[in-house]
Amino acid sequence: MLDAAGGTSYVYTPVYYREPEPELPPAPKKPDVQAAADRVMDAGERPIIKDNYEKRLDVFAQEMSQGDAQYQAELIDEILKRDPGAFDSWLKSNRVHDLTGEGLLTTQERDTIFRGMKAGIEGCRFNADEIPANFIRDSKDPALIASYMRRQNTEDRGGFERSLTAFSGVPADQMRSFIADPNNKTLVRDFTLSVQRHQDWYENQTLDLLQTVTTPGGVVSHQHDAPVSFSKEQLAAMRDAFRDNDGLKTNGELLLAYPDRIERNEEVTRQYSQLSHDMADIVGKDNANWATFAVWASDEIGRNLEGGLGIELGEMGLGDPRHWLSVGNSKLISDIGPGFQHFTKVFSDPANRNMSFEDFWAGFEAEWGGRGISYLDGGQDTQLDMKNAFKAYHEAMQLRQQETDLGLKGPGHEQEIAALANRRGQLMLYANTLVGLQEQDIIQPEIEKGMQSGAGLGPVNLWGAGRHWIDLHSPDRTFHTNESFPVSGDRVKLDATFTTVDGKTIRLNDALNDRLAGLRGDDKDPSDPASAATGHWERYGERMTYIYHLFAEYQRDGTLFTDPRVAFDSRATELNNDPHYPYG
Repeated sequence: MLDAAGGTSYVYTPVYYREPEPELPPAPKKPDVQAAADRVMDAGERPIIKDNYEKRLDVFAQEMSQGDAQYQAELIDEILKRDPGAFDSWLKSNRVHDLTGEGLLTTQERDTIFRGMKAGIEGCRFNADEIPANFIRDSKDPALIASYMRRQNTEDRGGFERSLTAFSGVPADQMRSFIADPNNKTLVRDFTLSVQRHQDWYENQTLDLLQTVTTPGGVVSHQHDAPVSFSKEQLAAMRDAFRDNDGLKTNGELLLAYPDRIERNEEVTRQYSQLSHDMADIVGKDNANWATFAVWASDEIGRNLEGGLGIELGEMGLGDPRHWLSVGNSKLISDIGPGFQHFTKVFSDPANRNMSFEDFWAGFEAEWGGRGISYLDGGQDTQLDMKNAFKAYHEAMQLRQQETDLGLKGPGHEQEIAALANRRGQLMLYANTLVGLQEQDIIQPEIEKGMQSGAGLGPVNLWGAGRHWIDLHSPDRTFHTNESFPVSGDRVKLDATFTTVDGKTIRLNDALNDRLAGLRGDDKDPSDPASAATGHWERYGERMTYIYHLFAEYQRDGTLFTDPRVAFDSRATELNNDPHYPYG
């Protein structure tokens, strides 16, 4: 190269030393699934006597440890094709745990077996329905149990049974984390909904089975294990987890956590009592709210579950009134309870009491939507009874605050306070009745079935709801549903107006009278207390007329806030599944 003067110049180009690329080790050879399956199936084989299952399982665990999750799933798949009866002979979860405890398998080998099964289920290497639910349950492996449950169609009875059996294997010390795990949120929600749908079958699988024998000293009942059982520790962990979740057990959570009917009824009554008092703190204790009446109804059901003439008549007719009473009571707290739960949760803080009703309801839908509640998600409440009920409770809350503010100003506002209190009482009656309309509608099937004979001959009591069939009790009297109420000076009378959630202005008395008249379909005036008496409790219209007059006549009875379990000493006496008994 010439420079500017015509000479020659040179350009220096540096040369860098580069280390040679290291040779990569060859990719690990994937274990041969067929050869591994051969070794497993040959292990422990004996020509005459039973094969050595422990030896085969030991070799199986060793082979499972040689590859990744895909290999493990393929190996299990191949072994099950060769030996479809493996789960009935050598491949049992209990044996896996036993050999691990004896030191013949390592903890890692045990976990590898269950991890491989999980991989196969999630990768659809084999049909999860073909894996015995008992194997999954006995694995006590929460991750495997969750994967198995996700693959079950719980709409189907068989799928639900497999899912329930598997769930019963979650260890007590891992139950709370299983339920609280965000990855299991949808799984747990859908599973608890399926428990509600299959309650009839579920109760037959989980109720204590009693065998009664007569001895020279009297009658003795012997308790036997139910086909699907949970330990006290598992139940306690479930209850704590569901309480942590939302404070109220819904959508089958109640059924799961309290499989015993009487014990479950006690929990329902306790929840109603808590809601009743929490509501009273917000809307006033001078008027009973719907949950207050529900406490007494639930306690009544509890005592009927323990027996009585009406129950005996139903069972003599080959019906099953105890079952249907239990189903109805569980359904109600699971469906109606969340509305009261959310109301009391939000407005227990006085700072929230200026919140608009629209904002309250939007928050309720956001928190509780998608959980099978009848009056959310376009469910079974076409007339918006529950939404209007809570709008009325919301206005009653605001009226009570106005009464309090006027009272703080000193004397001279008595008439204003009385007028506000009168309107508040009317709104409470309206709200209570609307909730009653919804709850009685959704349990109508259970009431009808509970009062039918097993032979399908109609109501067991041919005269309808006679005094020995459906009686209600308060601390100072018995209510016979075939008798009317005496009218007292404390009766709440409706003459106020109200603006509904769809913007209509109604007169409360006319609106309720029209609803009840339409339900009855006869010529009786439902606003007349003489129409309260019902000869047929199974008829929705007659039953609701009685309930309306019960509310109107006794809403201001302060004794309703007494705990009936104390008043009647009716607390369940044999809570054999409840580690928290007695309640405080």
